[in-house]
Amino acid sequence: MDNSFPCVTGEAEMGGVLKVFAAWVVLATSTLISLSTQDSVADDANQILEQAILPGSPVKPIRRCITKWFDYDDPSGKGDYELLADLLRTYPGEICPNPIRIEAQTISGQPASQTGNIFEVYNPTAGFACVNANQVRRRCLDYKVRFTCPEEWCSRCRTRWFDRDDPSRLGDIETLLLILIKYPLQVCPQPIAIEVATVSGTTVLPTGNNFYIYDAAQGFACLNKPPKGWCQDYKVRFTCPKRFCHRNCWLLGADRVNPSGLENNETLSESYPLQVCPQLVATISGTPVPQTGNIQVHLLSFFRSDPPEDIECVTDQQGGRIFLPLHCLLKNQKNEQQGMVFATWVALATSTLISLSTQSSGNGDYELLADLLNTNPGEICPTPIAIEAQTTSGQPASQTGNIFQVYNPTSGFACANANQVGGVCADYKVRFTCPEEWCSKCRTPWFDRDNPGGQGDYETLSLTLITYPLQVCAQPIAIEVTTISGTPVLPTGNNFQVYDPTQGFACVNTQQNGGCQDYKVRFTCPVSFCKPKCVTRWFDSDNPNTNGGDSELLTVLFGMYPGEICPIPIGIEAQMISGQPASQTGNVFQVYNPTTGFSCINANQGGGVCADYKVRFTCPEDWCSKCRTPWFDRDDHSGQGDYETLSLLLIRYPLQVCAQPIAIEVTTISGTPALPPGNIFAVYDPLQGFACVNGACQDYRVRFTCPLSFCQTQCVTRWFDSDNPDTNGGDSELLSGLLSTYNKYICPNPLGIEAQTVSGQPAYQTGNIFQEYNPTSGFSCLNANQGGGVCVDYKVRFTCPEDWCSKCRTPWFDRDNPSGLGDYETLLLTLITYPQQVCAQPIAIEVTTISGTPALTTGNNFQVFDPLHGFECVNDQQGGGVCQDYKVRYTCLCKSQVLSNSSFVVTYP
Repeated sequence: MDNSFPCVTGEAEMGGVLKVFAAWVVLATSTLISLSTQDSVADDANQILEQAILPGSPVKPIRRCITKWFDYDDPSGKGDYELLADLLRTYPGEICPNPIRIEAQTISGQPASQTGNIFEVYNPTAGFACVNANQVRRRCLDYKVRFTCPEEWCSRCRTRWFDRDDPSRLGDIETLLLILIKYPLQVCPQPIAIEVATVSGTTVLPTGNNFYIYDAAQGFACLNKPPKGWCQDYKVRFTCPKRFCHRNCWLLGADRVNPSGLENNETLSESYPLQVCPQLVATISGTPVPQTGNIQVHLLSFFRSDPPEDIECVTDQQGGRIFLPLHCLLKNQKNEQQGMVFATWVALATSTLISLSTQSSGNGDYELLADLLNTNPGEICPTPIAIEAQTTSGQPASQTGNIFQVYNPTSGFACANANQVGGVCADYKVRFTCPEEWCSKCRTPWFDRDNPGGQGDYETLSLTLITYPLQVCAQPIAIEVTTISGTPVLPTGNNFQVYDPTQGFACVNTQQNGGCQDYKVRFTCPVSFCKPKCVTRWFDSDNPNTNGGDSELLTVLFGMYPGEICPIPIGIEAQMISGQPASQTGNVFQVYNPTTGFSCINANQGGGVCADYKVRFTCPEDWCSKCRTPWFDRDDHSGQGDYETLSLLLIRYPLQVCAQPIAIEVTTISGTPALPPGNIFAVYDPLQGFACVNGACQDYRVRFTCPLSFCQTQCVTRWFDSDNPDTNGGDSELLSGLLSTYNKYICPNPLGIEAQTVSGQPAYQTGNIFQEYNPTSGFSCLNANQGGGVCVDYKVRFTCPEDWCSKCRTPWFDRDNPSGLGDYETLLLTLITYPQQVCAQPIAIEVTTISGTPALTTGNNFQVFDPLHGFECVNDQQGGGVCQDYKVRYTCLCKSQVLSNSSFVVTYP
């Protein structure tokens, strides 16, 4: 304490200085404190100090907020200890670490100063403690405490000011749950602090004022008491948990039940305690509520524990007469106003559900969260942080005049017909605000396709799908909107024409005071949208000169290209056949979505005609993975870029990729998906592969989806060498020539091809340039293309389909296991181990692991893989690994078939 602090004995200064000293004692002393003559010394100490230390100086209003009440301990044992350190640990994030005030009351609401207890600790730095041993002929009562926190803590996640009521009639009612209805999505359902001020801006503290409610968990209420006094007009704002101010997303509206009926299984959650109140008296407007029998409600404290005069609600429970803490039944009709207030609270603010398990249909509109989670799986977060209700026509719930039984994000929404005066509930839809951790599970990039010039800013989903194809799902489950500078924009409190994940966002200039700002949007999609997906090739089934336009409809494409398009695409992209994006053509599209396909009608083009379009689709994981290659990364992004083209991959990874893939996937080597739109890729097509030309290429990898026939059983032929580079200007191992020379030894429709030099060097390592390298045509190397050199002498082999491999096939053989040197399934050893069961000159071989995985996909290196020699996998060649256990079988040339011992036996040459 400053030793220069004045000590004043004069009568004129006594009051002020004594207040300063009393405040110091209450806030800072560690000795015992008695507050029998002071109501709010501890609470108002800072204000007194401000005024006393600088008397006559203007005091700027200090912004501060007041927390909810905390009751950590009870007075059993040594006493009641509500110490700040314990409270901070028990309620993390709900109390500032450096409070500037503290207030204590009994749990029934009696100020601590009126109890006669002596307190061991009562200051905002340490908290509160009442020790039983310090009390004279009594014990400590059970206390609760709350704190005043500084501006820097209050402002971390703060709502705007709300002023939903004025002080006419009953008073000024700014309760939290009425604000949740009037200003949906703009305030959290469980604030951690509250601020109250007059509408002119004067800060109002809870102490020294007779307010019915001043609590972060309930809001604020001031009741008029004529003729003694009238409430002023107040405004409130709340401090919310920090996660409420993280980026949140808003869900689409859900309308599960209409007011004409209710399923019998919509029962009360058993987790909430119930009381029985036999009568609701009136709405806030004074309209009587019809008698509905015993209505079960969860009675939250709207009034303090001391009831308004002559108002009570009674019921019989197990034969006993119970006086409830809240009062809804008028005992004396003179006090009608208080009854009106409570009736509104019961109808509008209760957080518990009415039990309707035995009621008949036609009871109201129930959009309960538990039911919505069941009927809309994956589309609603399990822990919403806000809720909004509208009629299905779009009218805000607060404007309908209906009385609501439930309206909170924890339970959902319920409107009971029995509570409506002379009418029934409207048909409602609801939507929720969800926390960041849920919104970010499958989230798109930000999109800003428009600016507010012209009519406004239109970031609608349909236009976003066209401008950013394949980057957003067709059925988003949530949306976020901010200004381009990043300021979040709420759907409520702003006059936006569209703010819905299934439609997107639209702001019309004429509907805004001063015009629209420039906005950006992003969407949360079903998790399936963010799982691995592949991109099909392009399809062009129509042109604009026929049928009045260009229609690339999915049903037609299925018929023309069977097996090449997934039955349920999750994205679509359209381009002109020249490659220009559809969004840049100026055409108007009749259809552009993955469910239906694409359609451009000439008659809609305002005198013009549609361009000629092609389309491609993104497909889900379950379809892409039916016949999928391994990942390939043959290049890196140094030099000119990253080239993972199909032609080069067929050479680098022979027999491991089909020559005609039906889809492609591309990611960075770390696994981040790379979609074609939004990136400047030179090639992104399953028939061509992938190429990124440098500028800012990353290192990419690719994999392909192949026709199912490629993943069915296939065998590998022997090697063929029909030409050499010294004749005919190069080495040509073309399929047509090989079929003529080796008629029965090669299938007419190979699935794959591999080329090596006759010494066994892979073709891709020779540096030669190849004219042909595909299973359809075969292999060709022209000397003229080698830049002064000549082609090496090559041999080729093929993979063949099941129908050819199975014409004359042996059983599977597994004579060895990979222990020791490796797994040796050579033809010679197989002929010895299994005599008469395999031919001496097989024309093809198949190898799989003993579990059935094709050997070419295992990643093992093979020393021998040839029908004339068999198969060998050597452990020392596996780069630190070991061989798996393999089995082999052969395709032979059939000479004759005879029956012997009732068994089918194949005799080989």
